[in-house]
Amino acid sequence: MSLRFRLLTLTTLAMLSACGPPNNAERSVTTNACEVEADCPAAKTCVMGSNICRALQPGECRRDDANRCACELDSHCPDGFSCGGSGLCEVQRGEEGETPSEPEPEVPEEPVETDGCEFLSDCAISQFCHPTDRQCVELPNGSCRISEQCADGTCQIAEGREIGRCIVDNSCNSDAQCGERQICAEASCVDVQCRLPEHCRPGQNCEGNICVTPAPEPEPEPEPEPGNNEADDHGNNAVSATLVADMSQTAGRIEVGADVDIFRFVATISADYEINTSSNMDTYCVLSDSAEGLIENNDDGGSGLNCSITSRLEEGATYYVLVRHFSGNGTGDYTLNLLRGLPDQGGLADQGDSVDSAAPVELPAQVAGEITAGDHDWFRFTPAANGNYRLETTSNIDTLCGLLDGRGGELMADDDGGAGLNCRIETELVAGTTYIFAVRGFSAFTSGAYTVGIALAP
Repeated sequence: MSLRFRLLTLTTLAMLSACGPPNNAERSVTTNACEVEADCPAAKTCVMGSNICRALQPGECRRDDANRCACELDSHCPDGFSCGGSGLCEVQRGEEGETPSEPEPEVPEEPVETDGCEFLSDCAISQFCHPTDRQCVELPNGSCRISEQCADGTCQIAEGREIGRCIVDNSCNSDAQCGERQICAEASCVDVQCRLPEHCRPGQNCEGNICVTPAPEPEPEPEPEPGNNEADDHGNNAVSATLVADMSQTAGRIEVGADVDIFRFVATISADYEINTSSNMDTYCVLSDSAEGLIENNDDGGSGLNCSITSRLEEGATYYVLVRHFSGNGTGDYTLNLLRGLPDQGGLADQGDSVDSAAPVELPAQVAGEITAGDHDWFRFTPAANGNYRLETTSNIDTLCGLLDGRGGELMADDDGGAGLNCRIETELVAGTTYIFAVRGFSAFTSGAYTVGIALAP
């Protein structure tokens, strides 16, 4: 993950800010605004809705380059790539002394008619017939129709299905039979973060197959300058950070030049958060997480010269916000605003990821959604009549779905009961009873758009 830094260096940031404002190049970069993926640096992705460049998360790839992925394990990377010490997927290296072989020439497939399809047999072996627009589309990653499409395994196709998944034989007797970043545990190859120090980022050690950053020597607190911020209203490091709620407004004051105020809060739900200031001065703010990483920084993204950051935060995680004057000599009063659950400003809306935040829908329903890596979408509905209902997804991705009661207890679940690799549930529902329909990707790394349909079965 790029632009990472330790929370303990927030104090260092406070000291460095005294050296004056960032140069013009810094001001242009910190905004991190984007409209498409190409507006972001190579290790970031454009967050739809907030239009902010965010660092790729482990297992997440850029939408315009499926090989540009962040990682902690080799399994986060596409075929032919492994997780490098930089935290990004890199082309796999051959064994020591091994000469890379010349790639086999590609054999072009016979041309396939593109004016539509009715059956799977109408499409090339690398495609399937899309159930909605009746066009031949490429199989999702990891899917197959024949074993020859699986480089290291076999194609497992469930009874009554035409499309399956590549299943890899992970059996082993020793670590030597496993991948570079795998160990043999209970006769199976299991992914680990590291086996050698070079699998970790610079400055980290491989301890117990986990990359560990040695604890730094504590830095001495700087001696306060005479008359410098003797009555500071908020802490200026992670230890003394002021605790605030995630839906709050907190008054602050930059009393002297180079002063910084640091706030700490815990996200109460997984949602999009907006963090900004209200003031008559030029503010600069930084959002960091408790795992020592920079999430975002901003100068003039808000009203006037105020800073503003929008980012999706996770329930239960601790976050830190740093506020200072853009000028190393500036002072003034401000209000820190922490807002959560803002509606999306573009793209597909988030459909909630818990019982409490499930998106309400009216039946019959056709609702668009989008799954990101590790995401779950929940929909709440109440049938007006007893009957046999069909709940399903329509998409080009591999979905899993579950039917829950109004308190989140699972009633039924399905993987590939629908068209292609989509899920489908058909069951009797009771009028006036509240249910929840939950949707996620089959893999933790599945992402893409889909449509939920809930209606009486035909």
